[in-house]
Amino acid sequence: MTLPPLLTLPRVDSTNSHAFRELEAGRAGHLCAWRAEAQDAGRGRRGAKWVGAPGDTLMMSVVVRGDWPWAGALSLVAALAVLDAVLAVAGGERVPLAVDWPNDVVQAGESANHAAPEAANQTAPEAPKLAGILIEGRHIAARPASDAGMHFVVGIGINVCGTLDAALRAERPVVTLAELGIHTTTEALGRALHAALAARVHAAEQHAAMHAFGAFALELCTEYLAASGLANRPVTVGLSDGAANGVLRALEPSGLTLEHAGAIRRFPLEHVQAIHRTRLY
Repeated sequence: MTLPPLLTLPRVDSTNSHAFRELEAGRAGHLCAWRAEAQDAGRGRRGAKWVGAPGDTLMMSVVVRGDWPWAGALSLVAALAVLDAVLAVAGGERVPLAVDWPNDVVQAGESANHAAPEAANQTAPEAPKLAGILIEGRHIAARPASDAGMHFVVGIGINVCGTLDAALRAERPVVTLAELGIHTTTEALGRALHAALAARVHAAEQHAAMHAFGAFALELCTEYLAASGLANRPVTVGLSDGAANGVLRALEPSGLTLEHAGAIRRFPLEHVQAIHRTRLY
């Protein structure tokens, strides 16, 4: 599979905003990507500021053109692609990382305070965050008109090295690849991530073309759940209208399944805002 080049921007307001400008101007093809050395108005999910010093943080965006049978799959695809990319730059050496709902990547293991808390139903401490993803979709009146439709921009930030911004560290625990013993550059990691994301997107498109996207989505959910480290673990699920406790038994495109006191409850994924490990008696 031949990829478009990963272009470097010395400075930009936001890589996602730049990608959408290129899309609207008809200059951005499928899987076009940009990496910024610095950005002045980067944004994360829920209005959070997306910051990073030149050379310390990978700040990049990738265009994914075309509608998906289940748009939520792209969120899981992007998070797993980050794990793929880190594995690639680590030379195949496993790194203690996990996905964190919906598409953050965090440090995993006892050293990250990721063990279950001691008190019943108490949420575990936040694991240090390595990467965050912001996916935005827009209906683009593209030129030519045959290309018009819903297109996505996948914005990804990964802490590679350095001390990181004080405001970022004040928001929540964070970690860099260097602190995990992986020494690479934002350029090398960007290339690895571009390739990893493209491979996963291509797999999704192949399944969709064969009318087998449902099977792909189910396998994707299973892989994501394994990468979260929360399969068959007690969790608290933050919902749009409250919270629920139980053992996480399954994750599927239709929702997640909790078991508590012998009862099974299912929650649509669009209502799930967070999943945190807890301890239940």
